[in-house]
Amino acid sequence: MEQLELFEDPKNNRYGVYLDYETIDRITVAGLKSYLDSVQTSLAEYYKGNQWLHADDVVHSEQIIEALKLVLRDFGEEF
Repeated sequence: MEQLELFEDPKNNRYGVYLDYETIDRITVAGLKSYLDSVQTSLAEYYKGNQWLHADDVVHSEQIIEALKLVLRDFGEEF
């Protein structure tokens, strides 16, 4: 399959794009990395005293960071 392939199904009012697995993986990794960056930034601002977070949110953010890193390692990312 090409990297990008359009499809149309006017009978069922469906239109879309087929993507190969490598492209899907890159999109997934980009989204996960963006979320990881957002959580890390928020937590860093909290530790600097520039942002307030509830104690439960701090714990949750720390857990999310480790979970995201674990998933991203499965995609070949290194930290």
